[in-house]
Amino acid sequence: MEARQIISKSRHSWRATNSHWPYYFSSILAALFIFYSCSGPSAPPPPITEPDIDSLAIKQALQRERDSAYTAFFLQQYIGRISSEKNSKIRAEVLFSDVMLPKLYNSHGYQLLWIDSTHRANAIKVIRGASDDGLEPNDYHLKSIDELIRQHSDDYEINASIDILITDGIILYGTHLLNGKTDPQTLEPTLLYEQRVLSDEVLNEMRSHLIDGEVQKIVSDLRPKAPYYKEMMKGLARYQAIADSGGWRSIALKVRKIEPGDTINVISSIRKRLALEGDYALDVDSLLADSTFPFDRYDKTLQGAVKLFQKRHGLNDDAIIGRSTINAMNIFAREKVDLLKTNLDRARWLYHDLADEYILVNIAGYDLRMVRDAELLWKTRVVSGKTTSATPVFKDEIEYIDLNPVWALPFSIADGEILPKLKKDSTYLKRNNMELLTGSGKSIDPSTVNFKKIKARNFPYFIRQGPGPGNSLGRVKFLFPNQHSVYLHDTPSRSLFVREDRAFSHGCIRVEDPLTLAELILVKEDVSRIEIDSIITTNETQRYVLKEALPVMITYATAFAENDIVYFYKDVYKRDAELMSALGLRP
Repeated sequence: MEARQIISKSRHSWRATNSHWPYYFSSILAALFIFYSCSGPSAPPPPITEPDIDSLAIKQALQRERDSAYTAFFLQQYIGRISSEKNSKIRAEVLFSDVMLPKLYNSHGYQLLWIDSTHRANAIKVIRGASDDGLEPNDYHLKSIDELIRQHSDDYEINASIDILITDGIILYGTHLLNGKTDPQTLEPTLLYEQRVLSDEVLNEMRSHLIDGEVQKIVSDLRPKAPYYKEMMKGLARYQAIADSGGWRSIALKVRKIEPGDTINVISSIRKRLALEGDYALDVDSLLADSTFPFDRYDKTLQGAVKLFQKRHGLNDDAIIGRSTINAMNIFAREKVDLLKTNLDRARWLYHDLADEYILVNIAGYDLRMVRDAELLWKTRVVSGKTTSATPVFKDEIEYIDLNPVWALPFSIADGEILPKLKKDSTYLKRNNMELLTGSGKSIDPSTVNFKKIKARNFPYFIRQGPGPGNSLGRVKFLFPNQHSVYLHDTPSRSLFVREDRAFSHGCIRVEDPLTLAELILVKEDVSRIEIDSIITTNETQRYVLKEALPVMITYATAFAENDIVYFYKDVYKRDAELMSALGLRP
């Protein structure tokens, strides 16, 4: 009713103005007659014509006014409902942006944000491209938008619905890029996660991009900036294409293992299989056409391909094709697509606002990366927590480094592991450079204690291990005080680093080459490797407090990518299925 009144009023105004033309025309004629009657002879005056009235322009102006009024009416109706109702819907689609939609449309005078057909097409293209991030475009109203557009209707209500659905879809998509689609506090409770919000400043930037039609800029600004994220997107596109083209068949291994130089029929299948993922670089079709090529022989070129495949899947890259290598080959392309989608969401939890220098630990990959100037500087292996004492996922900052550290044993280890040994051998502490302490820190002679009378979970003492070559923390410890009591450290147990599965610690992270890591960090403190090595020989503890704390991220990624190489790792803590389910993927 309000829209009709506006339009009726506009039409009345035009008619009222137009009704005065006969009077104006007569007055002009009379004035001209008097003027020429009083003057001398002259050329006849030019013919007088009635002013040209652009009736089409007036009609178009009226139509625009009418469109604007009706559009505003329906947008105000919908936006009002969004503001007052929880989980408000348009065309059965639940709207997400109950705060941002009213702000945007109010600041835009309740007019269509996507009135420009090119801008609207670009916005829909961006929503359709959510699959590039491993997200489902229909979560952002794409199906409903397409159905409404197919109606080819000039209906004001439908156009208002399309506009709001596009805007809400873009905002929801951007929010998922900023925070992840799933809730990390539910799926990764050790991660102290603060949800990122679209501030008024960001909202104003979004509005500016909307007006300029730069919808892709909105999405780009909200994606994680870490290079790993873009690399995983590229990997997803590649594996999606492989899956869409049929993927690969499983391979049956009928012998215990295949070693370099062996000749066996299954080698031809392995060669084709590795070519599909890009590990085998030669053109398989050309080789098949060459009757002289030993297609079933395990040659050096194939060895390199197998080693690369093994490395990408967290296996020992020994070129021996055994059960674990074949099992990794038999993970289908569609499963790898889902793994990449799953880990892209994990990346959205963590890979925002990274510094130029940081340490990145991947629990599932058993590796540590040091990044400096936003480039990979160095990489080493790690040992992480057992399934019963899983290493937590969290962010923190390394504040200081101890050379020749002292180890204060946690109660769980002192009570659960050391006490049973002391009941059998009271000299165990002395032989392992350990000291028994009271709660006040007073040293006690272990030979004066009857450990057999101490019950489990009731150990009344503290145990401290002195620095030296046998210390369980090794020669260096990297501390970032946190509620989990987790840190990076050296270890005297070097043999574990050659294992494929390296989940053996009590939760802390053991570093394969900790002295190089210490050197890379302490170089900024003007501490040389020579000084580090010299201090270690003293067996005396030396602490270096960093002038600038170094960010560290402890992550859990069963798929990862860098430098055009995609890695897949075992789900050692069995966390993928729950996250896949939350994402609506096949577990």
